[in-house]
Amino acid sequence: MGKPGQTFDAFYDEVSGFVRRRIAHPDDAQDLVQAVFLKLARAAPGGDCIANLRAYVFRAARNTITDYYRARGREPETETLPDELPHGGEEEGLLAGLELCLHSMAHELPGHLRDPVLESEFERIPQSEIARRL
Repeated sequence: MGKPGQTFDAFYDEVSGFVRRRIAHPDDAQDLVQAVFLKLARAAPGGDCIANLRAYVFRAARNTITDYYRARGREPETETLPDELPHGGEEEGLLAGLELCLHSMAHELPGHLRDPVLESEFERIPQSEIARRL
């Protein structure tokens, strides 16, 4: 990857997704992505001087995100879940579908693993009781 445009094309989507997952505000995320590639252009104008370009780009992205939060004097924004999740039509349907999927996956385990998982997770038998029987 000798030309800056090739480096940008090769890493832009990945770096952009990496930054957007960590920055809540889309405009700020876009600014940070641009800052990452600006750092790269300044560090190695031809792109040839950096031994592991991928590692450099993602290290620059992590450092840029850290600087962003330090400048604001806060921790990265995370989504918190309420103490009680709502019970309702759509959520119950999703949970039932998830349970069915997990049940199917559990049946693919070898017998010595499958039975304790099914008893613990679906029959609600305490793990201490299952351990005593094993």
